Amino acid sequence: MAVSYDIEGTTYSFPDGTTREEAVERIKNLKVQKESKSTKDPEYEGVGVELAEGIVSGGSKIVQGLAELGVGAIDLIADTDYSKKVTKGFEDFREQAGLDPAGFVGKGAEVLTQFAVPGLGAAGVVSKLSKAPGLITKAGQVLAAGAADAAVSTDDITSIGDLVGGGITETDQRNELSGREEAKRRLLNKLKIGTEAGVITATAPAALSLALTGTSKVVAPIASPVAKGAKALGEKTSNIIKALDEKRLDEGAESLNYLQRGFTTVLSKFRYRGFLSDDIADQRLILPGEVDAQMDQAYRILGNLDTNITKGLKDFAKNLGSKGRGQDTRLLREEVFTSMQQILTSPLAQNLSKADLKKLYKKQIKQLNDKGVRAGLDAAIDDMVDMRTQIDDLSKDIMKSDYFTSLEKISDAANIEQTIGGSLKQEIINNLGSYMRTKYKVFEDATFTASKDSLNKAAIEFQKDPKNLMKELVLMANDKRINPNMNPDDYLASLGIVTDQGRRTFAATGPTKEQGLKAAENFFNRFKSAANQKRAKRTETLEGVPIDRLNTNLFKDDNKIETLYQKELLGEINTPKEAFLNTIADLSEFKAVDNYFSKIRELADSNSGLGKYFKNTAEMTEQEIKNLQDQGYKMLGQNVGELISTLKGITGKDPDKVAEIVDNLTRSVKNDSFGSLNGYMVPKDIYNSLTRKVLGDEDFLNNPIRSAYSNFLRAKGTVQYTKTVLSPPTQIRNFVSASAFAASQGNIGKGANLAESIGFVFNDIAKKGSESVAKELQELKRLGILGTQAEIRELQDLISKGFGGTEGGTKFFQKLRDVVPGGKQLGKANKFMQDLYQGGDNVWKIYNYKFEVSKLEKALKNADQATVDKFLGGKTINEMAASIVRDTVPNYNKVPEIVKGLRKLPVGNFISFPAEILRTGANTIARGIDELASDIPEIQRIGLRRISGMTGTSVIAPQALSSFAHSVSGVSEEETNAFRRSFGAPWERNARLIPVGKYVDENGETKIQYVNYSYSNPYEYFDKMASAALNKFEESKRLGLPATGIARSVALESFSEFIEPFTRESIITSKLRDVLPTGKDKDMRFTTDDPVLRAVGELVGGRGGRTLSGSYVYRDNDSAGMTLFKSFAHIAEGIVPPFIPVDVKGGLPTPSPVGRAIVNELGYNETFGINDKDRLGRETQLNEQIFNTLTGFKTIDANLNDLVGYKGHDFKAANAKAVASFTSLADDYNLTSKQIVDAYRKSMEDKFNVHNDFRLTVLDAKKLGLDETQINSILKKKNVPGFKETVLGYFKPFQISNRLKKVLIDNDNYDAYLEALPEILSIQREFRSKDFPADTTQDVDLLRSPIGKAVVGTGKAVGETIGSAMRGEIPLIPEAGAAEVTPNVVAPPVNVPPPSPASSVGEINPLLVPNPTTRATFGSQ
Repeated sequence: MAVSYDIEGTTYSFPDGTTREEAVERIKNLKVQKESKSTKDPEYEGVGVELAEGIVSGGSKIVQGLAELGVGAIDLIADTDYSKKVTKGFEDFREQAGLDPAGFVGKGAEVLTQFAVPGLGAAGVVSKLSKAPGLITKAGQVLAAGAADAAVSTDDITSIGDLVGGGITETDQRNELSGREEAKRRLLNKLKIGTEAGVITATAPAALSLALTGTSKVVAPIASPVAKGAKALGEKTSNIIKALDEKRLDEGAESLNYLQRGFTTVLSKFRYRGFLSDDIADQRLILPGEVDAQMDQAYRILGNLDTNITKGLKDFAKNLGSKGRGQDTRLLREEVFTSMQQILTSPLAQNLSKADLKKLYKKQIKQLNDKGVRAGLDAAIDDMVDMRTQIDDLSKDIMKSDYFTSLEKISDAANIEQTIGGSLKQEIINNLGSYMRTKYKVFEDATFTASKDSLNKAAIEFQKDPKNLMKELVLMANDKRINPNMNPDDYLASLGIVTDQGRRTFAATGPTKEQGLKAAENFFNRFKSAANQKRAKRTETLEGVPIDRLNTNLFKDDNKIETLYQKELLGEINTPKEAFLNTIADLSEFKAVDNYFSKIRELADSNSGLGKYFKNTAEMTEQEIKNLQDQGYKMLGQNVGELISTLKGITGKDPDKVAEIVDNLTRSVKNDSFGSLNGYMVPKDIYNSLTRKVLGDEDFLNNPIRSAYSNFLRAKGTVQYTKTVLSPPTQIRNFVSASAFAASQGNIGKGANLAESIGFVFNDIAKKGSESVAKELQELKRLGILGTQAEIRELQDLISKGFGGTEGGTKFFQKLRDVVPGGKQLGKANKFMQDLYQGGDNVWKIYNYKFEVSKLEKALKNADQATVDKFLGGKTINEMAASIVRDTVPNYNKVPEIVKGLRKLPVGNFISFPAEILRTGANTIARGIDELASDIPEIQRIGLRRISGMTGTSVIAPQALSSFAHSVSGVSEEETNAFRRSFGAPWERNARLIPVGKYVDENGETKIQYVNYSYSNPYEYFDKMASAALNKFEESKRLGLPATGIARSVALESFSEFIEPFTRESIITSKLRDVLPTGKDKDMRFTTDDPVLRAVGELVGGRGGRTLSGSYVYRDNDSAGMTLFKSFAHIAEGIVPPFIPVDVKGGLPTPSPVGRAIVNELGYNETFGINDKDRLGRETQLNEQIFNTLTGFKTIDANLNDLVGYKGHDFKAANAKAVASFTSLADDYNLTSKQIVDAYRKSMEDKFNVHNDFRLTVLDAKKLGLDETQINSILKKKNVPGFKETVLGYFKPFQISNRLKKVLIDNDNYDAYLEALPEILSIQREFRSKDFPADTTQDVDLLRSPIGKAVVGTGKAVGETIGSAMRGEIPLIPEAGAAEVTPNVVAPPVNVPPPSPASSVGEINPLLVPNPTTRATFGSQ
């Protein structure tokens, strides 16, 4: 029946029982719905944008549909209302994200994404997996597509039945339902949508085939609008982020809500630029390149210098009739360089042309007495002129710098005649022709002290130099630390100095040696104290230290040391080559940083870009400055406005005093590290992006903990360095794998010459080549392309800086090089290996750069100038190409500080590289989309080529290589997967293993050879994450996990692979943990699915002489001395470079594979006492080792028989551990029956999973070619208990032993045990009848338990069938007409007499509990 109500003049019918109030409310809701449906569609934003929004919106609806399905099931069971909340949440998300696809394109893309992708994907999977006849497969495809589309459909979907106004698929659109009824409505609608999808799948292929004809001809026209849409969407997102950043800078971080503030903060930490703009950050990025370009020129000059001096000395020795180079070339060379230093710093060379400079040097050389010295310098005179010219040219550039201009502006603003920078400029002018930076050991070496002999020598020289002697004694008299109480004149009198009316003189006897000694000691202590204060300042936690500092001390006259004896006392480093390099480095850095600050200052003065946030305080009032401070602004350097006000106040002062007053007032501003930015105020976020906190020096006495950790980090870097830079195979692999960076950009074919790029790099390493080559290399460095290899730069920073900001590690290795015999030669070899490793990266960067230049030139050749200018955005083609290379090829200079900081953790190897792979991979796709969205057809093709290159390199090529290897190696994909999951190393679980072959050796043992391609694929990071997600997704589905469980499992596995490079143990950490005593983490040695737990486990405690893989370093019965020796050898093995043919196994040195192969080949085994086989019985072949070395690909030869034995050992240990988790409980007191039952069930579950996983391992071994007889034999030799029943496919619960019962009695737990016994027996019966999971798909991975992963392997055909037969549920011999089952097993005896029945629970013997089906009695395990 129905009930009717008249509402607002219209009669409506409602279901019986509906009240008038309910009726009114329903009509009101219907009107609201009608009005909302009649509102205008969202604004149409063009084909490209709507297409992109439709795709993203459709993707979000896939997730929504799955979520609605999951919570709908909950609503159906629990009568809850979660579905509506899920729907509302996703609708709000799309609204906030601006995802409002409109029009045919937008809505069409949304629907296609939501339904076509899942539906066709599901049908495709069925087609691939199915081996059934075509019609059956087709039916499966239809069902799969329907199910998929039903799952992803959302509640707002309109069916075809809705459109035609009827039919069985017309959906129920009522919205007044709730709880269980609402869930039924939604699920029924999903079923209707799925039905329609199945019908479409059955009929669409023919139409689809017709529609796709000729697709290749229209790729570009279609792809470009899609790219434009994607670009617009990206720009939309970028603009949202930019708006948040600008609001934060304009109004402060507090103006954002909590989420926005957190988002912008985190994002800034993961951007190398922080809150700086791209143009300013790029200028900072090329600072090292500008310095490197000047240093490259300097090294070339010195290379020529050494060559010419050597030639000159050879000719000199030859003319004298001597053999070789003379009797003492080393001493002669020292004299040559000493004289060179004196000539290069002579004040006579000021403002001379190169020709005149050469004449002067010739004249000065002729005045030298030693003919050998003259010969050496004559040969190198042109190089000396080049050295002097490079220094003077840089000095002249600095006089024109923005820094000096800013100082003059202060003079103008203060209206003073005395120019602030005038004295500094004059100092530079005075030093032209003679300036060269001098360094002293007192400043460079914290441990340097003046010896007694050097002090006595200086005392004599001070005695001969009354002026400097008097100066030093007066300084002592005025120093309150030396003379705290006496009047200075009285103190001087005590030293023998006479003061008369302010005039001080020595006594009649003149200066004494005692006075000279005091002066020498004070002179040294003054400079030593200044050096210590400088170091101590670095130990403080300082804010506001510029990341890039302008070194304004280059030309200061303070503490200038003029006399030779004073320089010697302070430990002058007077080698002209080192002084020259230091000078060029300091001057070029000054110039580069000044250019960087100048660019920012220009933006600030024009109030453009980020410059609008730089406020010049030079003419601000105190109140204006305070207002900025209240807004969160911070001052860069000194308060220039305050200084100008003070300078204005000196007008009318004594003119003779003005210069001194100005100098004193402006001393701090002249010394400020911010240069021309001095006195500008910026928001705190920009300030933090320009500065950093300095944690300080690693001085052991100041901070022993920090010093120790710094040394540990240096050891970490050194170990990684030896295993990469000093490893020939890794060198080659570095070069070969870097080729992927060219392929990923589509840079293959004509466009660049690889041989030319290699030639450039070798010229760079040797500092040779033509002038044009040298200039081009310098230009490449200025553009920030070369010298940015992520791994080696990370290692250099680790070794040199440790935990702090100083370069103590570098100095240590320099000292080591000087002390160790042959250290300098080793140092040169090490430098060559380092240059070679960097060169392997540089080759491909040069190649990529030239290819990008070629592509751009070709693409823009026929474009009009306006189009070219718009595309290049103010850059030249070379600058654009360099920018592309910096953005798409790993570059250490672009690594964010937060990632660089992670290198200071004890975990992670080469953290910068995976971070850069993520950055450059994303940039490559983004760049390709931008290019594809261009209006220039040739640029579109570059974009398509780039995206295709990235897809081919990271996705298609690895898969194609795998397929090819499977087709030619004789190892199928199924076999490879079986090996990887059951016998591969832990780090290979998601790796791409390329099979080489499989064979049976002369001992009848099966071996499989493979290459881990992930080692050589720089994009393996993406490959492994994708593999991890897909594998876990399939596994989770097969295990029947709910949608939320699948999502969590996939997310954890992907996240685990994502963080693995950042959390894996570093080499040195692993070595140390291997030898340290076992800590609380002994149970965390096994794999866990939780990446957080895994990371924590890796940071806690030692492993007590076991490696991560379980191998022994030392054993418990080793003596203390042997344990120490093995531990030391194990750690040392991590430091020994791979080219030294020694490994450490089991804590003892043993020949490396290369070393053993060479000895075998030469037949010197007896001579050196080296066996032809290693301890595992493997004979290494020299040809294989040569192949590994020359290709960088290491072929791994795995003995399957041995691996089965190792897995048997793991099974034995894991089985014992599962049982021990229960038996250890018996040691506790006052147990309850529940505790005993819970512990027993948990132990039984663990044991079941261990047995199931081992059964999977056995099945995989069979897939790889081992038969059951071989497997049984291997396991029997390894004394593995309980494996037979596991192989047969049934599970035997463990029984409680008499010994354990005795422990329970002793601990007063027996009554609780008897109370728990019935449930324990029930658990035993439950697990006896429990089947192992079926292997119907032959995909063993899907059946693995989430715990017990130390062992693996299973199968339905053997496992479940035999297990059921053992219980008498099915006959071993199949019935007539049944499918034949012929398992290769032997059934255990079943006719075991049952035990005597028990009269009461208390008399039951737990050791004799029978199997309820077979009546078989089993042992304790």
